[in-house]
Amino acid sequence: MSLRQFVLVLDEVSDQRLAALFGRCDDVTVSVVDGRIEAAFDRDAPSLVDAIVSGVRDLDIVGLNAVEAAPDDDMVTLTTVAERMARDPAAVERWVTGDVGPGGFPAPVAWALPEGLQPCFWWSQVEPWLAMNIGHLPPDAVPAYQAVNLALRLRELAPRVDRIAAVRSLIPS
Repeated sequence: MSLRQFVLVLDEVSDQRLAALFGRCDDVTVSVVDGRIEAAFDRDAPSLVDAIVSGVRDLDIVGLNAVEAAPDDDMVTLTTVAERMARDPAAVERWVTGDVGPGGFPAPVAWALPEGLQPCFWWSQVEPWLAMNIGHLPPDAVPAYQAVNLALRLRELAPRVDRIAAVRSLIPS
């Protein structure tokens, strides 16, 4: 299991449904970003797809509707890098300082105080470094988001399509 971070965009919310969501999930924050209601999840799961689907299911249970799945913020702390890699934060810190590994870890872009003063990095810079130097090759997230978003769109259209089961049969198992 690794930490999976993603956002589900909601069509609407109510105080009652948000309270139910927060009572059900301790790994979600909800905010309005650029006019969109976003539920940001930090979920341990075996894959990104498993994490996103479980987030959609949790929203369904409390009566909230996800209309889009998207990657979470690109900025990550040292602890988040460690969680995504399923490694000890001390090991990642040694990569950052160059004490272990080939050196050249991406430079911090900010500092945060979630658990003491921690460097923050752009995941989009860290991930290629990990692939090249540590052999960490995460699956491509783009197809996962595309597939989930197509499924969310199909859920929206299904009530208006006669014989939706025939349409669903086009998807191979």
